[in-house]
Amino acid sequence: MIDCDKCRAFDTETDRRPDLLVLRTRRGAHEWLVTEIKNVMDSTAGPQVQAGINVVARSPMFAEASDVDMAGLFAFRKANRTADTNRLRGALTFAGRPIAASVARCGSHEV
Repeated sequence: MIDCDKCRAFDTETDRRPDLLVLRTRRGAHEWLVTEIKNVMDSTAGPQVQAGINVVARSPMFAEASDVDMAGLFAFRKANRTADTNRLRGALTFAGRPIAASVARCGSHEV
């Protein structure tokens, strides 16, 4: 797992970036899970996950693991009635083809 705020593969501090890049094994194959975690899901989440996908695809840092499967994960803590989180699932691409994405509610609602 890579914390994208500390990852040197992103060009500048102003680059959009997801929260995490996770290399995992799923169904016997490696897969990058590009993850954005929001308190309340908003419209910046999609571009942030796409930026992570683009970094994995282009950065020499990930060259050995760039040809594995790719997926996106949008995780949020609070429901947002105005956000169409299902729209986020179909907007991501890797090497010119759409990739799978999921949207999940996470965290605790207790303080």
